[in-house]
Amino acid sequence: MSNNALHTDIEADKALHEDIATETFEQCEKLMYQYVWKFYNRYGGSFDDWVGEGHLIFMKCLNTYSNQFAFTTWFSFKLQMGFITVIRKKLRATQPKIKYDTELTETQYPTYHTTFLNNCEHVSDRAWAIWQVLLAPPHELDNELDENDPTNTLDAIMWYGTTKLQWTKSQVLESLTELWECSQL
Repeated sequence: MSNNALHTDIEADKALHEDIATETFEQCEKLMYQYVWKFYNRYGGSFDDWVGEGHLIFMKCLNTYSNQFAFTTWFSFKLQMGFITVIRKKLRATQPKIKYDTELTETQYPTYHTTFLNNCEHVSDRAWAIWQVLLAPPHELDNELDENDPTNTLDAIMWYGTTKLQWTKSQVLESLTELWECSQL
């Protein structure tokens, strides 16, 4: 096979992929605009920004689609999760950052730092397992536990508890509540 024939095959392959992407977008465009309209009405912002984000999500979906689900199912899931991520970023940017001053609490409440460890000895096995996950996160939770993003951290812990540890959501929440109660004076 000559280089010219190979070049022609690559160009034809690119053209075929562009045609498939265009046709797929035309079929999914109405779905995208339904999500854009829903999130625009609920959370505001610029309609064009939501549409632009929808286009980016569509391109990512084309690259990550694996035939495991119908494309529209995959696209609608990714649209919803992508738009929720945009909302979380906007909320994070508008919320004030509160810093925890360890030295101040140690001087005002010297028993605070030892109380939690003492109380942790008397927690249930599930709460202790969650505490161990927080102290030494497994590789499944790499880049998921972020002190600046408590919502994403909670989602990651819920996912880990329900999928890897095979607990119910209420069991995970009870364990987290027990750890929170231990941290109180």
